[in-house]
Amino acid sequence: MPRLRADRPGACAACGGPIERGEVIEYQLAVGPRHLTCVDRPAALRRNRYRTACGLCGLMLRPGEGLLSVAETAAQNAYEREWRAVCADAGACDARIRGGF
Repeated sequence: MPRLRADRPGACAACGGPIERGEVIEYQLAVGPRHLTCVDRPAALRRNRYRTACGLCGLMLRPGEGLLSVAETAAQNAYEREWRAVCADAGACDARIRGGF
């Protein structure tokens, strides 16, 4: 996993603690930035930064309400990324899906 210096402040995807500019971090596109001490912890805090709809139930999520995932594909010498946000509360999302049928 690539290690680099943070070019801007942010939050650790594993612990939620602050990452300072210039701090050495580990970064993966689908996971986000993590402290070097948090590398072994699951990165469950990757959140959406913009208002978007849940990819499962369609509920409009405010910034920070959803969990993000990314799929990257190669097509004709170019990479395409598809970001998807889903509700952080899986139980409520499931209830909305079941209630819609």
